[in-house]
Order: sequence, then structure tokens, then C-alpha cells
Amino acid sequence: MPMKIAVLERGSLGNHVDLSALTALGEVTCYNTTAAEEVPARAKDADVLVINKLPMNAKTLAGADRLRLITITATGVDNFDLGYCREKGICVSNIVGYSTASVAQQTFALALTLLNQMEPLTQFVRTGAYVGDTKGAYYQIPITEIAGKVWGIVGLGRIGARVARIAEAFGAVPVYCSLSGRDRNSEWQRLSFSDLLAQSDIVSVHSPLNAKSAGLFNRDAFARMKNSAIFLNLGRGKIVCEKDLADAIREGQIAGAGLDVLDGEPMRPDSPLAPLLKDPRLVITPHVGWASLEARQRAVDEIVENIRSFQAGHPRNDCR
Repeated sequence: MPMKIAVLERGSLGNHVDLSALTALGEVTCYNTTAAEEVPARAKDADVLVINKLPMNAKTLAGADRLRLITITATGVDNFDLGYCREKGICVSNIVGYSTASVAQQTFALALTLLNQMEPLTQFVRTGAYVGDTKGAYYQIPITEIAGKVWGIVGLGRIGARVARIAEAFGAVPVYCSLSGRDRNSEWQRLSFSDLLAQSDIVSVHSPLNAKSAGLFNRDAFARMKNSAIFLNLGRGKIVCEKDLADAIREGQIAGAGLDVLDGEPMRPDSPLAPLLKDPRLVITPHVGWASLEARQRAVDEIVENIRSFQAGHPRNDCR
């Protein structure tokens, strides 16, 4: 009997991604699942689940008696009850390295949008204000260079290291802190979290969500940063206290923020950041940093390898 593989969030992979290698491994059924309540019925007869953001726990996996492998199209597994999966003998596999280039590129897209004042300058042209302008009013919108700035990186894994190298190419001076204490790199100076905040002109977060990072960027952290500094979060939304960030932007404690992740995704109507959505000092993208076309295809290829290895009796990237 062929292995039954249920892809629960097909839409998160996009229509341009080739799934033919996946279909060669078993009987594949694709769903566009958007609510946790839909999971039990769709997981009930599956041997393998391919998921992205859906919660995986006793409630969503109730009745999934055949299930032996869940492979996530991401690195972080904070949406899993790993203890429950261990108890039920369900292997949990993630993927790593597939999105390094994509997230690093998104980091600089956000940084340049803020530093180059892309939104107000583009709006200046779109409104027609540039037509016939001879006074150079646009020069009153200041552009800031990356060159010469201290770029502080929180979390020096694959993505953090890629960001550091690109920052160097721009002429910045990368520094980093390691929340776990495990990251060590002789290329760049390692600082304490407090010193990194105080010295950096740009702070970018590339840390996973865990007990040490949850709520790390709060009112106290933003107060320690330079008033001229910008903050970028490409890690997880819950690393940031969004009310404190909104206050820091509104009160001028920091110069601006670029976010690709939020505390609640999709963004909630009552988000503390909602009142600032038209403020050019805040730039938010809908968690797409990982999702370049190339990265999504690499994600599928990695998922295929996870399933193939599991079938061969050698689980790969086991997160339990």
C-alpha cells in the first residue's frame, strides 16, 4: 500500500513550485488548510503530514492513528507539541538552510526601505510633487548610508552570518550577541546583549523563539538603543513586545523598524502596530522573507529528502 502524504498548506508553497518529486514517494493529497479545526479530518488517514504554520498537538492530531511523520516546510517548530509527538511515536522533521539567501535578502530590503526612505520618496513622485519641482523639496527627506554603521546581529546562525557578510560588503561593522552562548565566530566581535543595543546603528534579529528570546525586545531594550537606530526582526514575532515597539517608534526612542514577522499572523485588527501602518518609520511585510521562489523549491526538495530518509529507516532532521 503506498504511503499516504497529506500536504495541508499547499498555498504556502505557491503555484510555481514543482511537487513531482513528492508525488513519486506516495499518494499525495493537497489541501489549502487555514484553520486548526480542519486538521483532524485531513490528517486522519495520513502516514505523513507536510505542514507550515498549523498547530500540531493532541487536539489537531486526534484520530491520526496512522501518522508516523510530520515534516515542516520551515526551521522553527514552536507550533509543535513535541512531547505529544514523542509519546505517539511521531517523527518531527524540519528543514534547515533552504531560506538563508532569501531571508538575508529580505533583511536588506527592509533596511534599505527605511534607510533610503523609499516609501516617502516614492510617494513624493506618485503624488505628482516631483513634476516641475525646482526647489528640491525631496532633499528634506534624509537618506542614511549603511557604510560606517555598526550592524548588531542577534542570533549568528546561518542567516545571521550571511547578513554579517553582506553588511560588511556595504561597509558596515558587524557585531553579534549569542543568546544561547553557543554561537562563536572569530570574524566579528561578540558583545553582550546590552552592549550590542547601545553600540549598534542597525539591530537585526535572526534568533529562534525560545525561553531566552521570547519578549526580549521590550521597553527596556528599545530604551537602550540609539535614537538614530533602526530595528529589524526576521526571527519570530513573539521575540518583540509589539506595544513597546509601537511606543518606541511613536516616542522617537528608535528611528524606525522593519518587520517580516508579527506576534499574530496574519496581523490582527487590534495589533498595537496597526495605528502606525501609515507611518514611514514602520515597514511590515507578511512573513515572506523565507519565500523566494528558489527557497520554496529548495524547501520542497528538503521535504522530499526527509520523507525518503524516513522511508529508508533513517529519519533526517528529527526535532524530537
